[in-house]
Amino acid sequence: MNLYEAHTGIVLKEQMVAEKEHELSRIETFLTPVLMKGRLLSADALFTQRHVCQQVVAAGGDYLLFVKQNQPSLHQDLALFF
Repeated sequence: MNLYEAHTGIVLKEQMVAEKEHELSRIETFLTPVLMKGRLLSADALFTQRHVCQQVVAAGGDYLLFVKQNQPSLHQDLALFF
């Protein structure tokens, strides 16, 4: 997993995930308040989870996440909203 600033391309944090390990299990220790404050998290649909969003906002950041149809209620809610 990598956390980098898109504007500068600077890698802020890097963490290896074991072959049999799931990235989602590591996200809580990866997104520290020091790194998230004032930043935007952009990630794939795997991280579109309530606890991830709450952690990012609590750390002073924002998020832009993908929603796929495998989360039908959320997908439908967003379709109706927009």
